[in-house]
Amino acid sequence: MLRYLMLGFVAFGAAAVLAHPDWPRLLEASLVPALSLRRDQVTGGLALLGTTLTSYVYVWETIGRGWSSRLTALRAARSRGPGPVPWSAPCSPP
Repeated sequence: MLRYLMLGFVAFGAAAVLAHPDWPRLLEASLVPALSLRRDQVTGGLALLGTTLTSYVYVWETIGRGWSSRLTALRAARSRGPGPVPWSAPCSPP
């Protein structure tokens, strides 16, 4: 399976070379950023930023809920008095 994926990546690279790009312009555009405030580019940048941050927010929310439920369970166990603790590791907020 992986060799077929590798074949696809090699074909992608070959197609890029066979397209005969303007190499100096390509390297300059890759290394030197250009800022444009045209509406379509600002919208695209904002969309890229939003989709990137959304995945991190999901992760942070999941971690926060995990800590919250763990702390709630430990507090409930402590209020019941001595006995088995739901988790053996000590819990401290992040």
